[in-house]
Amino acid sequence: NGAMMVYRLACELSDRLAAAAPVAGSLMVEECSPVRAVSIIHFHSSLDTSVPYEGGFGDGFTNTIWKPPIDSVMEAWSEMNGCSAEPDTIFEQDGVLGRRWSDCDDGAEVVVYLTSDGGHSWPGGNPGFPGADPPSSAISASDMMWEFFAQHTLTGTSGSPEYFPAREP
Repeated sequence: NGAMMVYRLACELSDRLAAAAPVAGSLMVEECSPVRAVSIIHFHSSLDTSVPYEGGFGDGFTNTIWKPPIDSVMEAWSEMNGCSAEPDTIFEQDGVLGRRWSDCDDGAEVVVYLTSDGGHSWPGGNPGFPGADPPSSAISASDMMWEFFAQHTLTGTSGSPEYFPAREP
């Protein structure tokens, strides 16, 4: 449930997070009202049967919980971020489709990468336990996240990044 937690943190700690990177999960909170735009880079596989890209119950251990379609999550997040209405295709080759919503508030963006290989796994990661879905070999989520996070930081008055600014008690 890591991606679901990432979305919840982006909803509830938007004053402290510049960007978030959910992998193979969906937005599951009932109410999400970020106080500022949070950039999102989401990774998913069209072969994920635990959290289906098209939405639904899936066959993982949370098979009794309906998950929203990822396209709906991306649309909702782009709306919360005040992004342009339609996404642009930024990458399409080797079984990977990348789309980006831009022109968002505070310089944020919303990006989704959909792979046609892998499954409910970390793209570019190591194989999981026996019987687990194989990771996508088309992209490296870790490398792409690092680059994305470097582009989306919270900046303090001195111009230096403040990743966790002090919060008033």
